[in-house]
Amino acid sequence: MVFDLLKAFLIGICASAPIGPVVIYVMQITLTRNLRAGLATGIGSAVVDTLYAAVALFAVSLVQDVIIAHQSWIMLFGGLLIIYVGAGMFFKDPMRNAGKPITASSYFGYALQSAGCALANPGALAFMFALVALFSDTEATKAPVWMMVLMVFCGALTFWFCFAWGINKLRKKIDKSLIYKLSKITGCLVMILGVVLVVRGIILFLQ
Repeated sequence: MVFDLLKAFLIGICASAPIGPVVIYVMQITLTRNLRAGLATGIGSAVVDTLYAAVALFAVSLVQDVIIAHQSWIMLFGGLLIIYVGAGMFFKDPMRNAGKPITASSYFGYALQSAGCALANPGALAFMFALVALFSDTEATKAPVWMMVLMVFCGALTFWFCFAWGINKLRKKIDKSLIYKLSKITGCLVMILGVVLVVRGIILFLQ
């Protein structure tokens, strides 16, 4: 059972690691605010990854059919949401709240926005299916499914803590002008990812 739980922990880490809009968003929030804000942002994605893991373990075939049937609309609206997040990163002053205290609602807002980015990317769910298939055998596992899902969350949370902690260390060595430039670059990257999703959705819709 311990080996099964370790595999679930690795699934959580691997699901969070690929470069995407959430990674870029966590990096920007950590650079412009602090470690706790970056970690809160990562938690939103970790919750979505855990949800995807639960879906993959409980109802893989059913959800795959739904995703395939509606993937054009998912990509279209998901891409628009990611473009919106990227535009906010690009046009807003990244240091506008630098001196202000971070409220509980702000932490929740960061988590909610990153969760929205993760949910808007249908590829993340497909990637989770692949990871679950690669690391686990649901028929042979000795660990309860709820413990597997919990370990996926712990793995994702561990990744985001380490990532935000590393970025926070860099924050102390980066001046404000570089943070402005990084915000523009990261905003552009996120918008490009969103545009790619929208274009793919349109192509699938027209086929």
